[in-house]
Amino acid sequence: MAINTRLAGKVYPPTSYLVTTQGIRAFAGATNETDPVFSGDTQLAPPLFAVVPAQTALGFALSDEELGINLARVVMRQADHCFHKPICPGDTLRVEGCLERVEAGDAGETFTVATTLTNQRQVVVAEMRSLMFLRGSGPRPRAEGTRPDRRPPAAPDYAFSTAQVIDPDQPHRYAEASGDRHPAHTDPAFARSVAGLPGVTLQGNCTLAFASRAVVDGVGRGEHARLQRVSAWFSKPVVPGDTITTRGWLRSSSPGSTVCAFETLNSRGSPVLLDGVAEFVGVLHGPADD
Repeated sequence: MAINTRLAGKVYPPTSYLVTTQGIRAFAGATNETDPVFSGDTQLAPPLFAVVPAQTALGFALSDEELGINLARVVMRQADHCFHKPICPGDTLRVEGCLERVEAGDAGETFTVATTLTNQRQVVVAEMRSLMFLRGSGPRPRAEGTRPDRRPPAAPDYAFSTAQVIDPDQPHRYAEASGDRHPAHTDPAFARSVAGLPGVTLQGNCTLAFASRAVVDGVGRGEHARLQRVSAWFSKPVVPGDTITTRGWLRSSSPGSTVCAFETLNSRGSPVLLDGVAEFVGVLHGPADD
């Protein structure tokens, strides 16, 4: 059954999410976040924690029978997340999601879920977009990022290069902390026989959380609250036990913002994240500069 393109614009029922210290700690632990601000008497959440409440809206789309998708064929192809205000323990977030786009063409079938998180003070704290692709419906959508400023420099002058180990149980820990329990990430039999994967793979937003932390530490001086946007295309699945390396370079810096481009490679040197972009508030030059 083909994807139902007429559902573009469909709005899902809003839900409410209470942010707790325990939930923040669980997410930090599931993404190997080492900053004690997220594991002790925390006063704020990691930026990518926003995907946890947003998971409800994505779940509505994935289970929407009218959309006409096969869950085994769905993979995340791009994430583009904007962070406007820090999320803190005690916040009550209104989660509003919609099918922003549903498309079927030569490049295959895709749908984009857009989610807005608004806190109890009526302040929008985050806007999330996830582009999902149905495997087997056509060629993989290619990242738009073939522009020179998003490719690695011809003579690499990386601002940072950070290696991170993915634990064998990472997908299961992340599933419990985030609510992303797609069986391709938790059930080896499903992953192999139904989804056609070599085994369970890491959730896309978990990979992005690892890469975001590398960028924040490498360019953002560890100041998580200054990260205002992160975007990347997912090119290959990440397998548990692998080591990924995120490397980035500065694209621009002005009094108002710093923009960093990045990519993430697996242990064989193949990109797993492409066309990565991270935007920070203010001028930042990395941990080595004063």
